[in-house]
Amino acid sequence: MFNQSHKLIKVVNGNIQKYYLNIKQLKKVWWLKNLLKPNNFVPKVIRINWKERFVEEKKISGNQLNLDLINSNKINTLAKTLKKLHSQKLSISDQKKLADKYTNNFIYQPKKIFKSIFLNLSKADKQIYKKYISLADKLETYFSEQVNLLSMIHGDLRPENILIDNKKNIKIVDWDDCRLDLPLVDVYIFFHNFNLNDQQQKEFWSIYQKPKYWSTNLDKFFKVIQKMWSSIPEPVSVVIPTYNRCPHNKASLNPLFITVASLLGNKNNIIKNIIIGDDCSTDYTQKTVEFLKRKYKSVNFIYFKNQNRCKASFTRQKAIKLCPTQLFLMTDDDCIFPSFFIENAHKLFMKIRSKDRHLAILNFPYVNKKFDFNGTISVKQLGKVDYKNHWIYHNLDKLPKKIKNNYIKVDTFEGIFLAVKETVMSVGGFEDLRDFIVDYAEHIGLSWKLTKAGYSLYHAIGKNYLVTHLKYGDHDPNLDLSKVPKKYIKTLKMANKIFTQSGDRVHWLKTLESFISSFTYFYFCISLKEGLKHIKKEVEFLERDNNLNKKTLKAYKDGILTAIKVAKKKKLIKNEKLYLSYLNKEIKKANLKILPH
Repeated sequence: MFNQSHKLIKVVNGNIQKYYLNIKQLKKVWWLKNLLKPNNFVPKVIRINWKERFVEEKKISGNQLNLDLINSNKINTLAKTLKKLHSQKLSISDQKKLADKYTNNFIYQPKKIFKSIFLNLSKADKQIYKKYISLADKLETYFSEQVNLLSMIHGDLRPENILIDNKKNIKIVDWDDCRLDLPLVDVYIFFHNFNLNDQQQKEFWSIYQKPKYWSTNLDKFFKVIQKMWSSIPEPVSVVIPTYNRCPHNKASLNPLFITVASLLGNKNNIIKNIIIGDDCSTDYTQKTVEFLKRKYKSVNFIYFKNQNRCKASFTRQKAIKLCPTQLFLMTDDDCIFPSFFIENAHKLFMKIRSKDRHLAILNFPYVNKKFDFNGTISVKQLGKVDYKNHWIYHNLDKLPKKIKNNYIKVDTFEGIFLAVKETVMSVGGFEDLRDFIVDYAEHIGLSWKLTKAGYSLYHAIGKNYLVTHLKYGDHDPNLDLSKVPKKYIKTLKMANKIFTQSGDRVHWLKTLESFISSFTYFYFCISLKEGLKHIKKEVEFLERDNNLNKKTLKAYKDGILTAIKVAKKKKLIKNEKLYLSYLNKEIKKANLKILPH
């Protein structure tokens, strides 16, 4: 009842809000559009595109009904709105369309609902809640004799789905969970998600009025159901973009296999799906995936292969769209995770989300070929973006000094993170950056879009969340095996020795060019002014380079040229020559000390 799953992928563009849905959901929206049209508390549907499977609604100008904005007037207005919704007249045909497996006989079935939740509880929680089976039985007996109690409910009354427009009217969005149910289900979901106290609930009831079937037993039942749902961990999907990380015919030797085995070997893991996005590998990737499917039959593996190289950002975006759950873990294809990583990460995510409803991403620290942090760092230099001086402080492999909590709010994230699909996609997700040699700015770009939209990013702190990145194929002459757990020594030795043709294995000059091009483009995304400012910053950096030679200068210039061309292609700028002229002018003005080869 209180498990409000999210299936919508939302993209906001100007005054239009676009929802990507499957065909069944689109048909439901089409039907609801006509049924709810007379009501002023629903957004206006502009069009439905059946071919591309999306619906466009008029974006509502206003604010979410956040917890800190709740007052008597808003409670009263929402009580009237819900009463109007729950009084909506439905034909038998309408009821059939809205009914689900719990209401298909048009009668409320508490016992059936209780059992469906009870089956998903842990053994310990089953011992706690089994005493309430008799309560469900009593209510089942009562409701089996009651008819015409069910009505249309919204089913997902959370802060982000209730908006206050500029005229102070309440608008309810995201009708994906709309169904036939007991009207009080909506009421108790609202009470639960907004943490209404006794006085606020009393104010609500004074307007809405308790129905005749309300009882202390029913009140108790709803509260028990809430607690039961809360004790069931939200399922997690894992997203792994990969390219040529399976050089061995024997699957168990490959880093992709090691990554998956490390995750699924976690204690108390709640991973239901693993989406592997293959960016046109030429090795044993597909064979390794088939082996994983046979070995881990309880997990749903979703695999796709790009026909051509499309780079990491494109592959990440494609994989996220295929993700069946809202909560997903993004990871690289050559990582080792701590034994209780999934459980600890999930608990921390839920802890932060209970305090910050705008949580979008929880980033995790990782170290290359190590099992401990690379020293310590000031909190001010961890995961921060200095937009004024165009400087990005990642340092996410270091332990912050003097920190009390096991998390910290940051401006950016990297490659291993836990995120909410709906939130990530609401700002457009990862951008298609195939035009770059390596798309280094993919995370920075998404970070900026999320924070600009009002969402929050956090970074986990502590060894419970520290991931070991094998950096497969990259040789480290200073590799220290003295602190490596015995079972991973062979794996790390192999990772340090073998050469693989990976997506990011490029010459250092090309790496430099990629950094410059992707970050310059990122600032063009913010504004043309910031793009020009960043070009100037790059030239200033060249002035301070005492080892500058013609090859390095060319890499800088080529990087900025690529950014300008991509910005033109993406229609961020109109006159490409104007920006090229500005670049040449700044280089000419600069006092560059160019060394011979």
